[in-house]
Amino acid sequence: DSTKQAAAAVTGAWTNSALGVASGNYDQAKFNAKCLGSYFSGSLVASLINPNPVPFEVGGADKVSPAFLIGSLLMYASSSVAKKSGGSDTSFIYLAAVACGIQNSITSVLTQNLVRSAHFSGITSDIGTFLGQVLRGNKQNVEKLRVFTLLAASFWIGGLVSFSATTTYASSTLLFSSALFLAFAIGGLVVAC
Repeated sequence: DSTKQAAAAVTGAWTNSALGVASGNYDQAKFNAKCLGSYFSGSLVASLINPNPVPFEVGGADKVSPAFLIGSLLMYASSSVAKKSGGSDTSFIYLAAVACGIQNSITSVLTQNLVRSAHFSGITSDIGTFLGQVLRGNKQNVEKLRVFTLLAASFWIGGLVSFSATTTYASSTLLFSSALFLAFAIGGLVVAC
């Protein structure tokens, strides 16, 4: 098939899963949801291994090395599956996405998010990382987990709603965004005065 999906960044997968549901293309939605779940799982794995990271301290081999080893094995498996199937078995994408989720989680937590390997993928990674920390008893980022989960949901719902809006109103849909920006601008001016 002609499926193309980045495994290192899953920003598009959020939008494409919503568009798949909105357009009735449930195969597209399912594929993208699997990509998101894979990336998320990588972040979860990394934080289960190191639930209490110390920023700017890589720590002992027990903190980072196991996660990178798992990532290495996943990338190897991904390469093997892709080569063996000629790319027809898309599970290689999911394996690579798990590895990339691990890598993004590690770089994010060890640099206090100064180093990000992805954009909205970072939120996906953070949700997985924070959930892993919570599951291991570290409640420091519970509020961030809640906020980021709501933000991710609103991003996905925005994709779903935008499909219907653009189908009905075409480019006029952008007027809503324009009005929203204007409202924020006016609100900012009012607060400043």
